[in-house]
Amino acid sequence: MQQIKISIQSLTQQVQSLQDSVKILITKSSLKQQNKYECDVAIWLKHTVKLPQYIHNFTSNGFEELDVMEDIKDDDLKAIGIELLGHRMKIMKEIAKLSNQQTEGPTVDI
Repeated sequence: MQQIKISIQSLTQQVQSLQDSVKILITKSSLKQQNKYECDVAIWLKHTVKLPQYIHNFTSNGFEELDVMEDIKDDDLKAIGIELLGHRMKIMKEIAKLSNQQTEGPTVDI
């Protein structure tokens, strides 16, 4: 009888451990999916502009691809809810860099 109790306890612990592992895998998988489907503008705001707090402002207004960014003006930034002047200036500066990159095209070292 004692041996059965020990076996049941051991199985219960193993089940709990497996459940914990599954929860961790689901969480990791979910995070990978979020990053996989992150749009160009979100990545640009995070890594280049360094103002990720505005991702929702852009994406909820249909700005998801970088090629449309060169048409954005300061009034547009205000209209999508970016109120801080310094942040608007920083975004406009980075948009200008994008525009220059697109008109110059890729460079090749020879």
